[in-house]
Amino acid sequence: MHNHHASNVNRDRLLLIWIATIAIIVLGILPMFIGSLAAIRNLDLSEQGWIISAESYGMLLGTVVCASLAKRIKPAILFICAGLIALIFNTVSAQFANFQVVLASRFMAGCGAGLAFSLAIYYLGLIKGQERSYGITLALQTLVFCGYAILYPVIVEYYSAKTAIYSIGIWFVMITVAGAFLSQYLFRLQQSVSSSTLLGQGTQFDGGVAMLGMFLLEVAIFSLWGYVGNIGMAQGISEVDIGWAFGIGLLGGLPGAGFAALVGNTWGRKPFILIGCILIAVPTVILATSSVTTNGLMTSLFVMNVGWMLALSYYMAHIAANDPNYIYVRYMGVTQCLAVALAPTLIASVIVGDSLAPVFVISATCSTVAGIIVYLIKAHPPRISTELTSKV
Repeated sequence: MHNHHASNVNRDRLLLIWIATIAIIVLGILPMFIGSLAAIRNLDLSEQGWIISAESYGMLLGTVVCASLAKRIKPAILFICAGLIALIFNTVSAQFANFQVVLASRFMAGCGAGLAFSLAIYYLGLIKGQERSYGITLALQTLVFCGYAILYPVIVEYYSAKTAIYSIGIWFVMITVAGAFLSQYLFRLQQSVSSSTLLGQGTQFDGGVAMLGMFLLEVAIFSLWGYVGNIGMAQGISEVDIGWAFGIGLLGGLPGAGFAALVGNTWGRKPFILIGCILIAVPTVILATSSVTTNGLMTSLFVMNVGWMLALSYYMAHIAANDPNYIYVRYMGVTQCLAVALAPTLIASVIVGDSLAPVFVISATCSTVAGIIVYLIKAHPPRISTELTSKV
């Protein structure tokens, strides 16, 4: 019986990792996706901005309703519905020309994607070995995003922009299929958590501090991410070279997340959160104060991605492992999507003219605080949990 349960846990973990990896695929190719949508719908810059906002806030809504739905509906049904919602409305956005229809369909597609992502992150947080689960997820996400970012323009070039948008639906089909193979164990585990028969570790304060730290970490990244092009052009780097530097820089996520996946909690989480945040803050300061070449920009982005994925992997695991009532794991996806939505808004509200100084100040400050704040959390002896340990 134990071997049967262990087999279910291992299979469910792998399926959840894959769903979490591909659910927010649109974010990985967002500039190219918006470009192809603008090409077939003749969208101006303002309308493109509305599309991005609709997608982001749709994802946010999907993550918000995750916890409530997880209490009432079996995970297989939820993932199938989330995948189908994202698939149907992604298709609608490519099929219809009316801007309001496109806007609403992108919002709904974002809801489905956000729900699937948040559910996967939530259930992974209930299964022991969170460092490895989240580390593998982020490493795979980096690979998938980079690979699809290369393939997507090829589809646009050799077929059409509409076909490229349709191709995104393949990922949502995968979510639907993966969800259908999830076992009943996850629902029983969630019900046990809801009835408090399983206890997490740490205290509410620890979980809250870790959640705040993760939010600041995400703000640090996404407040700078949208201005990479501006930073490069201010240094006299061509758009082609900026794209090359950005693409290579993304690969930094592999060693960052891969380290967390391989090492786990062997040497603790706090030191690697601090190291990761330092790897974000230092390149940010260098970009703000020095002239850089294409190679310098690429190196800075690569190092920042190493730090981001390293710190994020351990922050997510820290939250899951310091959440006695399993409250915070339900809202990790909400926190991440909220940071994605609010960071550009924060920058836009304080930036003056063409000065990029607020971008660097906010990014460096948030990453520094995110690295230090985790040391407010005190070590607690682990509580005994009846949860199964996966081999993954």
